[in-house]
Amino acid sequence: MNRLLFTLAITFALSACSGTHTPVATTGSGSVSSVSVSSLSGSTASSSSSSRPTFARVQKDATNGNAIAQFELGAMYHDGDGVAKDPAKAREWFKKSADNGNDKAMVNFGLMEYNGEAGDKNLRNAALYFARAADKSEPRALFNLGAMYYRGEGIPQDLKKAYSLFVAAANAGEKNAYFNLGVMYYKGDGVTRDPVEAYAWFALAEAGGDANASKPLGIIKQILTPDQMKKAEAEAKKLMSERGM
Repeated sequence: MNRLLFTLAITFALSACSGTHTPVATTGSGSVSSVSVSSLSGSTASSSSSSRPTFARVQKDATNGNAIAQFELGAMYHDGDGVAKDPAKAREWFKKSADNGNDKAMVNFGLMEYNGEAGDKNLRNAALYFARAADKSEPRALFNLGAMYYRGEGIPQDLKKAYSLFVAAANAGEKNAYFNLGVMYYKGDGVTRDPVEAYAWFALAEAGGDANASKPLGIIKQILTPDQMKKAEAEAKKLMSERGM
């Protein structure tokens, strides 16, 4: 049974300049300057009901120490799939699976820790589990850990590490990272400011289905010279080509 992982949807939002960040002057209205966190999204079963293991079978395999079954059992309890919803038991089985080496469970348990679901909120522990999954190159873990480094949540703020993790997440197929990299290049957070590169990443985000990317693209278009626009569009095409888009 394949399941969608939970996602810590920390993405950068377009807003009025505020906080400690120095705004970038533009001829448009607004700049990118803040982040927002959405709630935990649930996992869903993507396999057909005819091929889906029964709760009893998954429970037996999980009890016998199978890490994949432990992850599945946690998802079943979390979603109420074949059994009554029980976030506490979901948390328990995700942790067992995570401690048994399952990277998907590391992400889901980390998110339950991050949100304080069925237990106390523990940002430091969330970062620890994301880091363990990131070491296995799990895309959502790379993205989530990058977001926590960006905000300094549970770990010291480190914009360079955040940038590196978003790059790794983007290269691993995590589309949410495209927009965030656009922001970091636009603002010069953790990387040398480069509006051309920012445009390319925002264009990639838009091509990947992120409707929020259209506004920063419009802002950047107003500050790029014609030559810079050509370079930005060429870079965007390169990024899309590398990802089969």
